Amino acid sequence: MWFSLFSLPSWEKFSDILGFIVDWSEHEKNKKHAMLWYDMATGIRACHLSLLLEVERVLGYGFGDHKDIIVDLCDRHVLHLADKKNITQGNHALHQVIGLTLLSESMGIEDNKDFCSSFINGWVSSAFDENYVNVENSPYYQRYNVNIISNIPSGLGGVKYEEISRVKVRGKELLPWMTDPHGNFYKIGATEGQGVESRPRKWSGRYIVDDKKWLLKDLYSSGYQFLREVKGYGSHFVFLGKNKSYTHAHEDSLSFLFYSQGICLLDDSGKYTYNLDEWRSYFISDHAHNNAGLKGVACFPRDVGVEKEGGVCHLRPATINDEDFVFEGSVVKWEGTFFHRRKVLIKNNGLKVVVDDWLVNLTEDKSEIRYHFGKGVTLKELEDGKWGCFYKSKTESRVASVSFDKIDVDVEIVEGREKPSIQGWISEKYGEKTPAQVMLLHARPGVFCLTTTFEIKAFCDEA
Repeated sequence: MWFSLFSLPSWEKFSDILGFIVDWSEHEKNKKHAMLWYDMATGIRACHLSLLLEVERVLGYGFGDHKDIIVDLCDRHVLHLADKKNITQGNHALHQVIGLTLLSESMGIEDNKDFCSSFINGWVSSAFDENYVNVENSPYYQRYNVNIISNIPSGLGGVKYEEISRVKVRGKELLPWMTDPHGNFYKIGATEGQGVESRPRKWSGRYIVDDKKWLLKDLYSSGYQFLREVKGYGSHFVFLGKNKSYTHAHEDSLSFLFYSQGICLLDDSGKYTYNLDEWRSYFISDHAHNNAGLKGVACFPRDVGVEKEGGVCHLRPATINDEDFVFEGSVVKWEGTFFHRRKVLIKNNGLKVVVDDWLVNLTEDKSEIRYHFGKGVTLKELEDGKWGCFYKSKTESRVASVSFDKIDVDVEIVEGREKPSIQGWISEKYGEKTPAQVMLLHARPGVFCLTTTFEIKAFCDEA
């Protein structure tokens, strides 16, 4: 509606917008529902009201019989947003304060300027960490929040625009690292959709080049480590650590993703839904990620904690030698009753991944290590305790094998299960889910160590 008005201004188009806003006012009087003043929505409405005032001031159309309604709506939105207890967290809070800033300015209200500029400065500094990684634990929200700060109104007194510009540029530079070989964001945390062009010629920022074959972006203090081959559909590896906040957090401590030759061998399950139900509980729990925990007992982000609360998940800086890339980390769950240390070794040729897991389980439940395989990958038991990973494109081919250093490992393969507990699903788009195979490795309580080896077959090999 605004676009149509700006393209060719007329009273009729302005009246349509005015009628839409008045209609919401009548709806609000009749419904009296708390969600009508939902945090982010209120901030966005305040932006529209500000724009309405500015357009009327320029075009001089007037509000006619609706003047009292518009004035009342503007007053109530400013009063609501100026009340600090109504300001929430994360990007929703910034929407609220931007709305308050714009509407106050349009109404000539000076009282909120200091609060708004101080909040915006504080939000920008706290929303991105020392590596310019957004603290909402998701590639999707990395881009989303970079875009939000790009829309902070200019000319606000006290706002640190140089810092905003720096965060915007450096935060945007990380997006290609968060993009998979097919141009989509890695499904980490609450993520879906298309990522950013990821060819090295478009990348900026500091990274390590090893013999011009591999690129490494080691953001271990932010909970991300990215490794990939320079060539086209070469290997991609992502190792995940601590959550910086509970916003959009999943319990994916020490989980990892691995792509080989364009195929997603080990994947993340995605987000699926924001509804507070059993499906969301599954997708944000450790049961939906490539890590370790307890059989039948889900672990959630608050069972591990976040950095500012002393959360106990840590990644070590990646190490490199002539043959291997080594990634290590540890996590403590449920206030010390479960300890997991993991070391992942990636061979320089990209054709072998070796995972060492050390578990200390002080509960009476069995320990469980989980590997979620990508869409289209199926598992079949081979000889000598090995498992084959098969991928079906035009024909079915074996792309990898999985083996263990212990012959007595209890292996369970699950796909698309809903009862007795949800397991074996992947979501590539909000509200949509598809069955995918997951390998569950069970062990007795107490101390348990296991080495799992993934041997990748080059496409020139026979299946």
